[in-house]
Amino acid sequence: MKFWDSSALLPLIIEEFQTAVCVKLFSEDRDICIWWGSEAEIVSALARREREGLLSEQEFIESLKVVTALQSGWYQVAPHQSVKETAKRVLRIHPLRAVDAFQLAAVLTFAEGQPSELDFVCLDERLPSAVLREGLRVNP
Repeated sequence: MKFWDSSALLPLIIEEFQTAVCVKLFSEDRDICIWWGSEAEIVSALARREREGLLSEQEFIESLKVVTALQSGWYQVAPHQSVKETAKRVLRIHPLRAVDAFQLAAVLTFAEGQPSELDFVCLDERLPSAVLREGLRVNP
């Protein structure tokens, strides 16, 4: 199982520069773990593209169907107190936005003290360096 950031899930839903890479990773391991806020991040990104004219209304609706299909098979890290405390800790250590800190805290919680055994699939620019410093592997 891999932990997926919403930045890497989006290319599974709509055609983007990294779609081929993300589809390959997904085809190798269809077990996805996400942070509980990822679905809202994905819908936000899709809605922004629709507002900008990069997706039609019909493409937006079809994209939401793909999200629902993916959602039926993913594991979600819930917003536990331990995730919030870990997010506050990583914010003091790494130059992250709060939403990225929650992503990192969720994956660290999911890793259960063994981060080196878990891949974090991420296309974000800031998050990978913090993920690596916390002992996780970043993919791609």
